[in-house]
Amino acid sequence: MKPEFSVLSFNVWTTLSANNGEFTELAKNRVRVVKEQILSYAPTVIGLQEDTPNWKRAMPSLDGYTEYRPAIEQSKYREHCSIYVKDGVEVVDNGYKLLTSDSTWNTVALTYAELTDGDGIYDMSAADLGTLGLDVNNQNLQSSCPEGTDKSGSAVNSQEMLEAKLMNFVILKIDGELIVCVNSHLQYRGYNNKSYTDHPLYMLRYYERCAQWGMLQEQIERLKAEYGTDNVVIMGDFNDRENSVFYDHVVDSGYFDCYVAAKVRNGVECTWNYYFDGSSQGSIPKQNVSTNKSSRLDFCFVSESLSKKVYRYAVGNYEYDGINPSDHLPVIVEFSLK
Repeated sequence: MKPEFSVLSFNVWTTLSANNGEFTELAKNRVRVVKEQILSYAPTVIGLQEDTPNWKRAMPSLDGYTEYRPAIEQSKYREHCSIYVKDGVEVVDNGYKLLTSDSTWNTVALTYAELTDGDGIYDMSAADLGTLGLDVNNQNLQSSCPEGTDKSGSAVNSQEMLEAKLMNFVILKIDGELIVCVNSHLQYRGYNNKSYTDHPLYMLRYYERCAQWGMLQEQIERLKAEYGTDNVVIMGDFNDRENSVFYDHVVDSGYFDCYVAAKVRNGVECTWNYYFDGSSQGSIPKQNVSTNKSSRLDFCFVSESLSKKVYRYAVGNYEYDGINPSDHLPVIVEFSLK
């Protein structure tokens, strides 16, 4: 069966090793393998996460595809959530939205006031926020990575671990059907139990994901109304697991997990490789990759109108040409639209 439409979502892991501004041979080799693995699936649409400006420099193009990348200035650590569309496929429109409180890279989705107003939504105490270094005078919570800084710092310092995020989108026309196709990467997860209560930072990150999801949904609803379609595909790294409250929140919003909806499934059930060797740019493959689907952090969700048209869901190999391409594995979904 030949699908009319397919998508691939892949978090390519942000770091590329370099010496004096020049990428190392290990980094170049990992970029080559990422590129070859993506192209081996020949998807209609590709969504990348953690594709920083360094990635743009290392992988300036994909043969046979046109890139749709937000035209905004970023520090070297910030990702674009680029979308690549196979040449010949009609792109009706494209754009992006920052999932932040003031639509700049310098803040995150929630403000201090929203977290402490006691309205039953995103409620946290001033004391808990104080333990994270958040100040009542800092109403717009700062991104971990403002322009000109890096990601160094304590793992429990909210100023380092809360990140500005965006959604990137294209409107496609496939076999006469309009499809809203979205790529995003939500707030870092950091939780030790299903209810995120082991540390205030875990709760804050969960609330951030919820707020980012809400902003993403508002933009999608505008696009659906503008283009008169109910067809939506949302792919990306959601930084939460299938057994989480946040996953339930997404599904309760009316979206269907392609893993569940697919008629056929292939590959391992995890999408995150615990054993990725980042220090060697993935050049030393680890044979004991987790196959536990509780490490499924990367998803493709679809609207009800497309849920019955999901034919195949697959997860790519954690090893390609003797290299671990990333700490994540690519997710591939094929649709039969007819």
